[in-house]
Order: sequence, then C-alpha cells, then structure tokens
Amino acid sequence: MNDLAVATNAGPLRRSLDAIVGPKLVFAGVAAAFASMFVAAGAPTPLLVKLQQSWAFPVSLLTIAFAAYALGFLGSLLTVGSLSDYVGRKPVLLVALSAELIAMVMFLLAGSVEWLIAARLVQGAATGTATSAFSAALIEFAPPSRRGVGAVFGAVAPAGGLALGALLTGVAVQFTAAPNAIVFGVLTATMAVDLAIVALAAETARRRSGAWAALKPHLAVPANVRHLRVHRGHNCWVEPDERRFVTRELLEATCMIGTAAELIVPWAACPVAIAPPGFRASGALDPRVVGVA
Repeated sequence: MNDLAVATNAGPLRRSLDAIVGPKLVFAGVAAAFASMFVAAGAPTPLLVKLQQSWAFPVSLLTIAFAAYALGFLGSLLTVGSLSDYVGRKPVLLVALSAELIAMVMFLLAGSVEWLIAARLVQGAATGTATSAFSAALIEFAPPSRRGVGAVFGAVAPAGGLALGALLTGVAVQFTAAPNAIVFGVLTATMAVDLAIVALAAETARRRSGAWAALKPHLAVPANVRHLRVHRGHNCWVEPDERRFVTRELLEATCMIGTAAELIVPWAACPVAIAPPGFRASGALDPRVVGVA
C-alpha cells in the first residue's frame, strides 16, 4: 500500500470537515472508532469461557469460537486489506463497521454456541477489513505536524484495545448479573456511533483503478529489503575478542541490521546464533557466510 503517498495528496478532500470541527477532533473521533474495534474484539474472551460453563458445550467448540475470529480476520486482511487504497477509506470502513455492528447484535441475541461462532467469524472479518483502512486514515486525519502520532496510535491501539476489552468484560462478568447484555449492548451503541463518525467524516483517499486486482492475496517481501534477513538482537558473538570482527564493512556488506553495540549480545539471550558455542575465528571472515537468515 502507498498510504503515506496517498495521505500527502488528500488535503483538499478533508478541508470541509476540518473547517467545521477542527482536525484534532476529527482525528480523535477516528482514533476512538479504531480503538473500539479492538475493544470489541477482546470483549468476548471472558464471556465465551463463562458461556461454555453455563451452556455446557464441548471445549472443542470453544476452541472453534476463538479460532473463528482469527480465520475471519486473516481472510479479510489478505483479500480486502488494501482495498481502501483503490475505492477510498469511507466505503471500506462503513462496510466494516456495519458488519461489526451486526456481529455485536449477534452476540447480544445469541442463544447457542453456533451463533457465537458465527458472530466471531463476522467480527474477525469486520476487524480485518477495517484495520488497514483505519491505520491509513489515522495518518491522513492526523494534523500535518503530527503524522507520527497517527502511526504510533495505529500500532498501539490493537493490543491496547484487546487488553482493555477483556479487562472490562471481566469486570462485568465478576460484578454484574447480566454481563452479556451489558457488554454487547454498550458495544452495539458504540459501533453505531462509530458508523456516524465515519459517515460524517471526509474522504481522504482518491479513487483509482486496480480494485479487483487488489482482492487477490499477494505475499511478498519488498525488493529493497529482501537482503535484510537477520534483525537486530538476533546476531551473536560468543567470545569477547570476536568483537573486532563487527566492523563497519561487515555491517554494510551483510544482511545484519543495527549498530555494532546492538548486534553484540550474550549467547544466552540470543535466539539465533551466527556462530556455535565455542566458535573462535582464525583469519578473515567471509561476511556473506557469517550472516544467518
């Protein structure tokens, strides 16, 4: 995706909304909508365990209920993950939030484990569809001088939202008599508000051709980083006297990433070694051999 490139050309499309409520409020609304998707994703976790005990369905079905979310999430992310780059952010987000709203209603009215599995599948697909579009929209709606805030929030919100959702639901399970109605009633209302926020927001990405081709899953490593195989913290030098081999030329010639200080770590803390225990170098090292993928 070329989200940053699209963001730089999106200014004229968003000026009307910014003039009414201000860019900071627009950004806050989009950020809250994005975070709420993951709060909703984390919310069912304590409830599923409680319902399994109450309804006495097999543990295998509980596992399927948890796996259904991942299946829907990955499936939609691999197929429609980049669709908003071609059709715009709003259409994708409106469809995703509508599906999320349907999933919340399904949870609210569920009377069997089959309904729970179906709701998790729909929820996963909705979240996967919205994730890339929301991540790009956060950068585009962020004030020009604070683009990095949008990127950071987009990276932190998923994990934070999942944890917060599970925590709040756990509190509801522990201290209320009808946690399912409370949790999914609130989340249903939240998704309705999120839909309104996105519907009233301006479009930030211009339409372009190639939408159908974008639906085909494509996994690849960008050409400019295909030689970067070993990441910082994954390179080990066993003996202290071997530090002399971590030279500027070695770092530039191999697939290692990071400074010499970052690449020299204790053997015990290293998940991937570039030399076996007890290795001692004699003579020159071939940097192409030293790097380990």
